Amino acid sequence: MKGARTVMIMTICCAAAALAITVATQDGGTAPGAKPKPEPPSATPPASPDPTPAEPQRERPGSRRHPTSGLPLEKVTIGDRNFDFEIAATDAAIQRGLGGRREIAQDGGMIFVFPFPSSHSFWMRDCLVDIDIAFLDRDGVVVAAYEMKAEPLQGETEPEAAYFARLARYPSGPKAHFAVETRAGTNKALGIAVGSRIAVDPARLLSLRRDVPRAPAR
Repeated sequence: MKGARTVMIMTICCAAAALAITVATQDGGTAPGAKPKPEPPSATPPASPDPTPAEPQRERPGSRRHPTSGLPLEKVTIGDRNFDFEIAATDAAIQRGLGGRREIAQDGGMIFVFPFPSSHSFWMRDCLVDIDIAFLDRDGVVVAAYEMKAEPLQGETEPEAAYFARLARYPSGPKAHFAVETRAGTNKALGIAVGSRIAVDPARLLSLRRDVPRAPAR
């Protein structure tokens, strides 16, 4: 019986040791040989600096179109007034101009883009209303300005040459790179005269012409 008692005491001691290990583990301790649990990552990431707001981009030339003519539009400010000018940057658009229009909006009109500074002459072919015109050099300085008057239309039996010959001419002088046509009375109302300046963007306007040589790529 002495040997049996010894075995029973050892069994009780082993059980007590196992119980101690279990209690220690449940209380948050680490069992012998076990690796410590890593700390869970924070649920809230660190705050990042606010992104810098992007600067508004200027609209591309020709991104807007006139609802009737389909020509591209350009915003131009003259004095204290803003205009939406149709851009005539092709030979066909320049020849057509504002002919056939029964009215010109107070904030409307047309800007003609010539490929190079040179002499030009305008006339009122097929024009139904009076029109103001200002010829500009590359820097937007007015080199000539007129109040063009509507003239009788070509008669049914009137030869083309005779009609063309009787139309008044409005010359630009030698350095015109652009011309601006507006509603009659605009030149006088805004003080547009030789020597005054209209803020235009030459490079932007000339980008719409296909016949202007581009700088070679570097």
